[in-house]
Amino acid sequence: MMNDEGCCFCGSGRSHADCHNHIHPKSIVARLYRLQKGTPSITGQQCRPNGFLVSEVEFVRIFDHIVRHWDGEECQKVIDTALSRAASGGDFPCLFLDENGACRINAARPLFCNPPDDDALAFCARRAGLSVKAGQALARSAAAARALERFVFLPARGGVLVRRPAPLDIFFARAFHDGAMADTVIQAPFMTAMLTLPEEAYIASLAVHADG
Repeated sequence: MMNDEGCCFCGSGRSHADCHNHIHPKSIVARLYRLQKGTPSITGQQCRPNGFLVSEVEFVRIFDHIVRHWDGEECQKVIDTALSRAASGGDFPCLFLDENGACRINAARPLFCNPPDDDALAFCARRAGLSVKAGQALARSAAAARALERFVFLPARGGVLVRRPAPLDIFFARAFHDGAMADTVIQAPFMTAMLTLPEEAYIASLAVHADG
């Protein structure tokens, strides 16, 4: 059996070389995978409306996941739907439910999508370094919001860089506002930095940009 050091950070049980080898194991995206590793799967009946907030890191992980696991037509359908929703506003069913109401991105789901009826949120909160008793019943939104803070407020040079959260539809609209294609966006600097740089290097690059 492979030891923990040889396993991919996502919890698949496979080696990093045979799994998420395109993501740096010390990147901010890898940290998000580790945070949710081991939490139970969810069903469509547990889903939230589509308008909840996600961090930029969660959006990048989701987009990376669908580009690598879905075909181009499926990806484009989600992009077109998100753009239409962003333009019209309002609450809609989740973009990532299949025809039977099951989640299609369970392995890369947002923090707000953890199951509400067990201690998964407490598990996530503890993984994020938060003081939560094991097994304590927590409101889904409160626990997820606290975990989300660790990806919104990034410590840098004695201060904090704020990467504002937004609904998923808005992140899609920002990424594809100029008609860009999926294979182009996945190579955009803001995405590749989160996927391929160690977290400290990524935050340092943000700090330089902020100073400029």
